[in-house]
Amino acid sequence: MGGSSSRGGAASSGACGEGHVAPGAPELVFAMCHEIGNVVAAIRLQAHLIDEELDAKALALASVELDDLAARSSALLALVRPVLEETKSISLPMKGDAIVIALSRTLAEQGGRGAKLRWDSESGLPEVLADPEVIHFLLVAQVFCALEAVAPGGSVRLCATEEGAELLLAVEDDGDLDEEQIDWRGQSLRGRSLACAVADHVLARQGGRFSLERRDGLTRAEFWLPVAGARA
Repeated sequence: MGGSSSRGGAASSGACGEGHVAPGAPELVFAMCHEIGNVVAAIRLQAHLIDEELDAKALALASVELDDLAARSSALLALVRPVLEETKSISLPMKGDAIVIALSRTLAEQGGRGAKLRWDSESGLPEVLADPEVIHFLLVAQVFCALEAVAPGGSVRLCATEEGAELLLAVEDDGDLDEEQIDWRGQSLRGRSLACAVADHVLARQGGRFSLERRDGLTRAEFWLPVAGARA
């Protein structure tokens, strides 16, 4: 029996938000393209700000910002195809540890952008039924949302645990988030609300589920994936 993402004292929003209809693929892709356009515009602006008069530190910061923006757009672009697929995605068994390793390598290359990035992962994670590339980019998108939310010196924690018949992958940050923003279904499709809507849509086709909660000053995005062989 898998764990529950709704706990005592936590404000949460899962796949069955009352009063809101989940956006369809066309609406999601339109919002994703709009978001990608905004990121590309930011890349162009940042590139124009780079000149020979910048000192070494300023140039390094500008380069990091460009890398960050490029990675954000890449994650969104990689998720357009999974969103547009009309049939349920084919999920194959894959090691849970492989998901953790791939994400760890990506984050090691990107860095924490002034935040403390840490892993809290069990060893020997079970095989899960999922598309590894899709799950990777869904997680990357949520990590960028978390990094954007935290203040300099803040904390982003990633964890992976086996919860009965499911593998739980979570991204947790200590950034500010208004209570009404936790209901991402009621927000405009941009930023974190867009990343949540995409995760909810795609994970449902992977046989998994997504939830977002705010508890004890922390925002936690949870990805629940079925363990291979656990389905009835």
